[in-house]
Amino acid sequence: MLTLTDQAVELSFISAGQFIAQDRWVHPERVIDSFELIYITQGPVHLAEDGSLPFTAQSGELLLLRPQRRHRGTDSSPAGTAFYWVHFDLSDPGFLGSTGPQLVSGETAALAPLFRQLLNYANSPFYPAYTRDLALGLILAEVNQTKPEPGRHSALLNRCLEWVRINSDRRLTVEAVAQQFSYHPDYLSRLLRRYTGLPLKQYLDQRHLEYVKARLLNGNESVKELAAALGYTNENQFNHYFNYHEGLTPVQYRERFTRTHLNKA
Repeated sequence: MLTLTDQAVELSFISAGQFIAQDRWVHPERVIDSFELIYITQGPVHLAEDGSLPFTAQSGELLLLRPQRRHRGTDSSPAGTAFYWVHFDLSDPGFLGSTGPQLVSGETAALAPLFRQLLNYANSPFYPAYTRDLALGLILAEVNQTKPEPGRHSALLNRCLEWVRINSDRRLTVEAVAQQFSYHPDYLSRLLRRYTGLPLKQYLDQRHLEYVKARLLNGNESVKELAAALGYTNENQFNHYFNYHEGLTPVQYRERFTRTHLNKA
């Protein structure tokens, strides 16, 4: 059990795993007695909950389902559909906001390494049980990260953050972002730093590395193939960039969290 806030909201990990559909698949109809957090790595997944309108979760989106509510698949998903899932208890359901199903998109690439870390802890006999609660707490902290406050800068900030997110599959420069939005690089850097706490260059590297790490953990490409897909000149350049920022090679990172729990349709 982990206490999350000054209000003593208690979090308890129950179970977690990674689902991969071998054939076309429809989510079964069921009622669960715990919270479930689903991170889609290969979508789509079609669901409805307690008479709500059907919704579709795409790759890179996060879905929160609440306890004691009936949910069901509304359409089939193709073979290869995949997601991480975790069940947990929370002493204060209001801590996570809305009372209905929540579909979260945005800067979720950072979640793949956190889910892999959680699965590694949950399926290893060498880690104490509390590490599962700690890893899950990090995931919820990422989900509930601070959003921009309303104000005259919020529209530009949101557009900038979203543009960076959808272009994080390549290395971005401060100049490229400034040119995209027709603002001086120093102004954008100050604006981003006010929200993220990071200089713009560091923020761009962080977003790119989160995307890279998600590809390393969720994909089957070789490092050479991934380097080419990401626009690096060669594998050595990619290895050098990753090692400089992470202190280990892409191969070492990929092998860092090897234990998991798999289930399939």
